[in-house]
Amino acid sequence: MSVLVVGSTALDLIKTPVSENPRLLGGSASHAAVAASFFSPVKMVGVVGDDFPTKYVTLYKKHKIDLEGLQRAQGQTFHWSGEYELNVNKRRTLETVLGVFESFTPHLPKQHKESPYVLLANIAPRHLQEKWFPRIVEDSSFLMAHCLTEPRGASDRWLPYNVPEAMMHTRAELKGDKWVINGRKQFITNGYDAKLLIVYATTRPGAGRGGPSAPVPQRERFGSPHGLATPGRRARNTPPTDRQRAGR
Repeated sequence: MSVLVVGSTALDLIKTPVSENPRLLGGSASHAAVAASFFSPVKMVGVVGDDFPTKYVTLYKKHKIDLEGLQRAQGQTFHWSGEYELNVNKRRTLETVLGVFESFTPHLPKQHKESPYVLLANIAPRHLQEKWFPRIVEDSSFLMAHCLTEPRGASDRWLPYNVPEAMMHTRAELKGDKWVINGRKQFITNGYDAKLLIVYATTRPGAGRGGPSAPVPQRERFGSPHGLATPGRRARNTPPTDRQRAGR
């Protein structure tokens, strides 16, 4: 059973009160891939610049990480620098340079697409970034809704993934080039006013922990929320939402 890790690889500058290192291996994909390699075969997809040291590629290979999906581009590797106090829970960011990671688009080799488990490590699909980030920045009234809870329970009911009656009932199925979401969500904060919905739905029934995904449907295609009498604050903005309709 293999794990596919997609995300950032980086060269970090770390300062502490007693030491400093300017080119440490960083990035969430790097750390996740190396850690997972102790338990399972790993395929890593990411990008590094032409300044990325060979010794870190050697480290990946030492852990038998499949690097077919690791791209090397002309330019600077993603870089973060930070300063930690003696209490390492306290730190501050000094600089972030995206470098080649700024224009990175993951390309999955054919065999990677069959991976049963995928970790998206510190990355968002570029088309979602281009569509939503400018609107979030420019519109001070922009709200998002996290559509997780269902009438039969919240996330606490989904933890026993092997119990059918406890699983997430909202489903998302691929029909041609569109995803069709069927289900009902409840007690959704900002549900009446949100312009962006993140809807948790099961895309792989029977896959246990690998079953749920989080599609981002267009609001008008997911349907309008409707009122529900609830205890507590009467004016709270927590309606249910439901829809049986296609959305990209």
